[in-house]
Amino acid sequence: MTRTVAQIATTLQDLLTTTAAQAGRDSGFVQRTSKLDGARLAQIITFTLLATPTPSLSDYTQTAAACGLAISPQGLDQRLTTTAAACLKQVLEAAMQTVVAVHPVALPLLRRFPGGVFIQDSTTIALPASYADL
Repeated sequence: MTRTVAQIATTLQDLLTTTAAQAGRDSGFVQRTSKLDGARLAQIITFTLLATPTPSLSDYTQTAAACGLAISPQGLDQRLTTTAAACLKQVLEAAMQTVVAVHPVALPLLRRFPGGVFIQDSTTIALPASYADL
């Protein structure tokens, strides 16, 4: 299935708003009304990493400000917990399901490899050492 830029934009917008907000609630990242919900977290992380491959907390807070959220580097650091990681994992899983759903033609081909298909990528995203086990 070929998708237009408008369709891809709509899909990404839904992923980074509605889907991410629900992931924030489902993961426990959002426990009460807050300006930093699952959607904003996903947007801040995604947009920062697109602009800066090895960002600092200040880079994230600058992106947060561009997204309408004033937060200090320390404040953001305190929110980057295991529940934040679980929220982002749910958003990534939803994104991957969307990609597979968009290209169902590849599924029969992939099923020919019962041991799995492994894709390697040289992208590096630095996480705090406390998340090494995740």
